[in-house]
Amino acid sequence: MLGPGCVIVPAVLAAAEAADATGDRLLRGIVAGYEATARLSAALGLAPSHRGFHKTAVVGPVAAAIAAGVVNGLPAAQISAAVGLACSSASGIKSFATGGGGMVKRMHAGRAAEAGVRMSQLATRGFTGPDTAIDGRYGLLEAFGGESARPQCLTDGLGEVWAVNDVWVKVYPICGWIQGVVQLLLAMRGAEPHTGTRIKKVRVGTSKFAVTNNGNSSPSDTMQAQYSIPYCVALALTGNPGDPASFAPEAINDPGWRAIAERVELFVDPQSEAVYPEHFGCRVTLHLDTGEIREGSLLDAHGTAADPCSRNERIAKFRRLASAVLSARATNSFLERFELLEQMDSTRELTAVLREH
Repeated sequence: MLGPGCVIVPAVLAAAEAADATGDRLLRGIVAGYEATARLSAALGLAPSHRGFHKTAVVGPVAAAIAAGVVNGLPAAQISAAVGLACSSASGIKSFATGGGGMVKRMHAGRAAEAGVRMSQLATRGFTGPDTAIDGRYGLLEAFGGESARPQCLTDGLGEVWAVNDVWVKVYPICGWIQGVVQLLLAMRGAEPHTGTRIKKVRVGTSKFAVTNNGNSSPSDTMQAQYSIPYCVALALTGNPGDPASFAPEAINDPGWRAIAERVELFVDPQSEAVYPEHFGCRVTLHLDTGEIREGSLLDAHGTAADPCSRNERIAKFRRLASAVLSARATNSFLERFELLEQMDSTRELTAVLREH
């Protein structure tokens, strides 16, 4: 699983503003970047993630270089050069998922976007790179994917099946494996949060990978909390898992949430394991102090292609996140311009709004 938006969208905005590209060209860059992200990730297989590489940081520079090249209208030879250069920018390890995460995961996305734009710019100035950097000897697939590499994923269905149609919009600011768990628990608790004393035990079954990597019940910072099934369980039952502030350092040290997190039991659910990684299934059992037991299971969380967010939900999420850096007026202005993006002669009409506060 990768997050293409946090790499591709900043890259194409920067490239489009620098080149004074049209709105149509910006949109084409986004589509190309998402497609490259999905295909490169699938072609690498699972080995990079299982060995500890962060695939967003591995794939991101290459996909961003392609996206920026499309925005800039580069010929195929120059896009190929940019790709050859960007493959040597691929990096990033997932130590943030085990120790204190800090902000390195965010840095991975920013550096990937930066690298993609830089390599595209270098290509326009005559820099060249190996045209076998993806699937040749010592290329990206061999170096990172190894035996799990599936080079056929680079071209299978190309031009017929589009990755941008399968975009997953996360409903909650947490790891993708945990979205379904939180969704089930919110439905079980109802509109009003429970008090901690009501919760006797929570059992969560999911894939072996998630059980192994997302079981920290005592997160030390924001990143660890977003990756912690026990913490997110406690938050879903007694707080607001959709509020980014719930993952602030002062929030994750709340003794009430930590006490509930200690009552969460994880296990490998055979059905969830059988469909991983195509689906991030889960099974949840909530035990209350009255003896009541509530159960539920889910194959695909809300926000996935199987159960997509509505347009209004996506706009509401944008408003919620944008409010941290933009005024309400600037947010409204951006959304109004965004509706006209495809007809814009210059994307600077859009990016100018991002400087307003």
